[in-house]
Amino acid sequence: MTICRNAIEELVIAETEAQLKRLNPEVAQRIDPSDVIAYALNRLPPMYATSQRGWTELRQSASSALSNQIQTVVRHALVNTQRDPLRQPDPIPEEELATQARSLLRVQKILCREDLSWKDVPDLVQEALRDRQLYRSLREIGSSYLSIDRRNAFTVKSYLKRKAEKCGEPSRGVKDFKSYMCGA
Repeated sequence: MTICRNAIEELVIAETEAQLKRLNPEVAQRIDPSDVIAYALNRLPPMYATSQRGWTELRQSASSALSNQIQTVVRHALVNTQRDPLRQPDPIPEEELATQARSLLRVQKILCREDLSWKDVPDLVQEALRDRQLYRSLREIGSSYLSIDRRNAFTVKSYLKRKAEKCGEPSRGVKDFKSYMCGA
């Protein structure tokens, strides 16, 4: 089975969120973003790609050529999908909604970085794991508060230790650092 992606899905999601932010909160509560997105995507031409290059090219062309059309369709979707208080919602289960575009938007919200792309995620996760490892190491030495200088020294020490372990060398850099910090 071939994997494919709709190049305009992210554009529609972003436009929906932008237009919802501009609405009165009382009106926005009556609108389900999923309904707006589905309504809009069903009225726009599908632009599926099977490769990263094809997806990038289609997304760029959709962004420039369909920008006005996407805005208009989303505006119509906002008007036409307001919840009817008498109608019972029957949403699709969350696990069936997992797409790359939706997942990326969730990660962007969690990390408060709207400019985040998938290629940035591994570096951020690695950085977070290092920070978590540093925090755990600080807890092990029993200090809830360290001055900035001591924290920086500890960070350098842990970096030297990781580098030595990565290179398969004895941790001479850590010993040198300790003697430097002691003034010996």
